[in-house]
This record gives sequence, C-alpha cells and structure tokens, in this order.
Amino acid sequence: MGQTPRKLNMKQVDPYEELNINAYGVLKPPLLLLLILLIETWHFWSSVLTLFSGQTWLFSSGAGWISFAVEVPSLLVLIALGARSPGAKKIFRTIWHRGRELLTVAAVGNLSTVIALAVQDPTWRLDADWSSLLVAFLHLWALARIWMSPIIEAVFSEFPDQIAGDKND
Repeated sequence: MGQTPRKLNMKQVDPYEELNINAYGVLKPPLLLLLILLIETWHFWSSVLTLFSGQTWLFSSGAGWISFAVEVPSLLVLIALGARSPGAKKIFRTIWHRGRELLTVAAVGNLSTVIALAVQDPTWRLDADWSSLLVAFLHLWALARIWMSPIIEAVFSEFPDQIAGDKND
C-alpha cells in the first residue's frame, strides 16, 4: 500500500531562496557556528587585539596562558574551516569531522576556567559578577547548541570531496 505524497505548503518553500551551499556543494557554515567559534575563541581574539595595541602585560600571569590553552581545540576547528576545500589534507578533514567534539572540549575548558577563577575569588561567591555569569551562560549555551542543533551536525558531517588522483596525506 503506497502512501499518498505529502503536499508542500508554498509558504514553507520559497522558490527564490538561495541554496545555502558553497561552490564545492557542501553546506556553508551557518551564522550559529561562527558565533559559537567566536565565543569559544574569545580569549584568542582579545589577545590578538591587545597585542596589536602594543600592550605587553598580556601573558605576564599564568591565567592568560591557561585561557589560551583551553581554546586550542576551537582554533583547530577554525583552521579546518578555512581549509574546507577539495584539496585539503586528511588532517583537516579529520579535524572537521571531529569539530563538535573539539568545540565541546573548548566549551568545557572555558567554562571550567571561569568557574575556577570565580571560586578562587572570595568576594565573587558573595556577590557574583554579572560579566562572569554572562560568560558562563554563553559557554553553556554554546555547549547546548553544539549538540542540539541539527544544522551544526549536518555541517560537520560534510567536507568537499577530494579531487580525483590527489593524495593529500
């Protein structure tokens, strides 16, 4: 017994809507993924801006290095995003397909850093700083979106096909 085909409501399908694929035929990274990458690499970008401003105090304390170290997995995902083309090496393909796991490691590491710094400050426990709470919320939000968003899952499952005869190992 065959099922009757489901009718599409034309309000749901816009025939003039652009397909959200790139020149290689895979999904473009959505704004959500770019926002998550920005959140999980925040210390890196603020460090770059600080260095360009001529400041030298940036890594004088150990906390700066710890914050940067926990963002290394998300920076790897960012590099793999830039290398997302048919001629990419196998390492970038592997990093990209493990992107959700790497972003999870970065989110948990960033969240742990925020909590560890908050616990060490006795005044924070009595009167929580709103910026610390906001940062913790952003990392929790990013963590939830990494695993609950079907578009994020779909984007990380695709990588442009390798060029025939190209052995990029």
